[in-house]
Amino acid sequence: MMYGRFKEDGSINGFYDDKINFVIPEDAVVITEEQWQELLNNQDTRRFINGEVVEYTPPPPPPPVIEPPFSVTSAQAKMALYSAGLYQQVKDAVANHPDEPVRIWFDNAGIWERNNIFVQAIGGTLGLSSEQIDDLFIAASKF
Repeated sequence: MMYGRFKEDGSINGFYDDKINFVIPEDAVVITEEQWQELLNNQDTRRFINGEVVEYTPPPPPPPVIEPPFSVTSAQAKMALYSAGLYQQVKDAVANHPDEPVRIWFDNAGIWERNNIFVQAIGGTLGLSSEQIDDLFIAASKF
């Protein structure tokens, strides 16, 4: 005789056959040979609920977490800004920024680092959140 132990969600916790298992857990339930085969062969898509084998659709995996790159080239950053419709706003903000080093950096930096103070200053001037800046760096990395 076949037995099965199941978790609260109906997923398999173990199978037992009284021909080879001398001790059967008290919470194991009798299952038919057919139920055992179906559960064994379809462990990801079957559950044992109320004495019946039922189809189960597992939830989709969570979307991958995409970390923003530490740095991108100036060209990549400017292309991402352009694609997001922010390039002219950034150019205007830089041109009108009271600190000359911001303008020098924008015009001459070969690499834009995510934690650079000038990136933070420009993002703050435009009212961009940290997440929006991350998204721009992710977009830039694809150019």
